[in-house]
Amino acid sequence: MKMITELRQKSQITIPKGIVTKLSLQEGDKLEIYEENGVIHIVPVDVYPVGYIEGLKNEIKRLRKETGTDK
Repeated sequence: MKMITELRQKSQITIPKGIVTKLSLQEGDKLEIYEENGVIHIVPVDVYPVGYIEGLKNEIKRLRKETGTDK
């Protein structure tokens, strides 16, 4: 789905409603924005606290040791 939007004051854009609906985006969702080879990418992302991620890493390490699959 391609649509045209306009760059507004303070470098703001509006994401067209069709895209918001298709991706089930909601106010407050986090979006990663980056440029690559002249193309602007906007990607929805999930953000988790660092402590949560560290806990998951530790759990994975523990499970790998228990199952003998640690590398």
